[in-house]
Amino acid sequence: MRKFSKGWIFSAGAVMAVAALGFAYQAEAQSGGSIYNPKSWTAPDYPAHFFPPDAAPYKDIDGHHLHDYVQHLADIARNYRDNGHPQYWGRSISTTAEHEAADWIAQKFKDAGLSDVHVQTVADTVPQWAPKSWKVSLVAGGQTKELTSATPPYGTASTHGKTLDLPVVYVGMGTEADYINRDVRGKIVFFFKGDSVGTNSISGLTYGDGDAKIAIAKGAAAVIVSDMRGSNAHVMGEQFDALVPIFHLGTEDAVAVREAVEKGGADNPPHMTVNLDGAWESGRVEKIAWGTLPGMTDEKIYVTAHHDGKFYGSGDDASGVATEIGLAEHFAKIPKEKRRRTMIFISEAGHHNKIASNTMGSGYGAFGTWWLYLDMERRKVFDNVALFINAEHPAEMIAHGGTTGRTDAAEPMWWYAGGPLRPNLTKIALDAWGEFGVPHWVEPTCPSEDPRGKYTHPTTLNDPHGESLTYRCREPSGEVQEMGEWQKVVPAVAIQASNFAFMHSSEDTPEIVPWTGLQAAVQAYARIIDEVNKLPITDLRRPPELVNLHKRPIPMCEAWLKDSSQRCMTPAQECDAFHKIYPAETCGPATGKF
Repeated sequence: MRKFSKGWIFSAGAVMAVAALGFAYQAEAQSGGSIYNPKSWTAPDYPAHFFPPDAAPYKDIDGHHLHDYVQHLADIARNYRDNGHPQYWGRSISTTAEHEAADWIAQKFKDAGLSDVHVQTVADTVPQWAPKSWKVSLVAGGQTKELTSATPPYGTASTHGKTLDLPVVYVGMGTEADYINRDVRGKIVFFFKGDSVGTNSISGLTYGDGDAKIAIAKGAAAVIVSDMRGSNAHVMGEQFDALVPIFHLGTEDAVAVREAVEKGGADNPPHMTVNLDGAWESGRVEKIAWGTLPGMTDEKIYVTAHHDGKFYGSGDDASGVATEIGLAEHFAKIPKEKRRRTMIFISEAGHHNKIASNTMGSGYGAFGTWWLYLDMERRKVFDNVALFINAEHPAEMIAHGGTTGRTDAAEPMWWYAGGPLRPNLTKIALDAWGEFGVPHWVEPTCPSEDPRGKYTHPTTLNDPHGESLTYRCREPSGEVQEMGEWQKVVPAVAIQASNFAFMHSSEDTPEIVPWTGLQAAVQAYARIIDEVNKLPITDLRRPPELVNLHKRPIPMCEAWLKDSSQRCMTPAQECDAFHKIYPAETCGPATGKF
């Protein structure tokens, strides 16, 4: 637990402006530390947050208290790692860590005084990746160096009991230009990306023509990718359908490979050995935690977050879970007669996984997320929803240029608030974020029906009726993107930090979640809820941007839709379907030990 210093008081503007104080990564990393973040450094406290004079109703929302929840969820992941899962760890869906997180959240809902608190089981309708172990080493100059940061993306192909021992071909940034006059067939292709955004998805391998896909098309037997984020972190990208082993290397290990290529030259290239004991498990289940705060009407406000995560999963998305619990605690203190609408709090899993293949149903696994949407659609409750808040990593700190060095400034965030058809909700959200100093980009994410199109938005953020500008808007990301189905049919709000220097890595620790930013986000969400509750639902409900055009990217059946614990196929049948696409991969029923 870090210790907080005293006496730092700044205005909201100063909190967002200060960006020069670096601090160390104090939580332990498997790599043994970083050249940029020596373990001997300690993390200073973040500056105290400016508190608006008229914000007294929200003084009970305390960032230090909320940060304790982030720490607890990170501890669940750490304990899972330390108890038999040294490589593939975190709060991955349908693991004991994910289940423990859901049960703990349900208890926090009970402690807050919510009613109808329960944990729902959701059957994963296709097999999930469950790798046992892997090892990647560099062989150069008569010496062997294990590259401990090597981490495969979700769903990476197994080496099927073999250890590959192949020469390395360095192709710069992995673009088509880098392959000119290079033969990579049957070899290991190694390249850098210029930033960490591309490597979170392994440069677009899953969706579109990414750089790893180029390497595979040119005959690579394995792909090694890294970036210049500046640490030796473990990074787990999101992809599937790769037919060769793929690994991400931390910067320090990757530099060692590049130096070996330089020393060996064209006549004596280094080799790498690669072994991955991968497997898929069928019959797995994840959990959803529910809690309700009854209001004076049947109109609903939904607050959601996902509790699964890679590694410590602190920013993504323990910070969102802490936000959800903080809002539940705050509104539970308000008498029912002063709560206009019933509030439903939901913590689900299934965000950080992919399903087995496009043939079995493409897109995010997100079984809990999709079940929730389809269940609401089936029960025809959309017209009764006044607000839908998705708490997706609402507080992360900025990493300074090109490395994982820390700052004490909160990350500006992607946001969506009602879209062009709900300008009153947009104004409420922007006013609240401005009041509490929540940093965000000027432009919102695109409306869900037009992911990369032109979008008209006011140039003056606090006056949505002022001058407007038409421009190409930001493409939705992460849970903002997944929320696209809801935002088509209900008034929805989300603000999301996307710090790709830390996201999906072993350095996504509690230290990268500023308690000040967490406090500001929760207070702002509480203000949004209060302002929304002043409006009749008719002022919030607008004609949907699109109706009944949503994609359904996961296999489903009527029994599963009616009862999420029911399977569409037996575990054996799930594996049979999987093997029709990946006959070489291992698939078997879940052991219950994952």
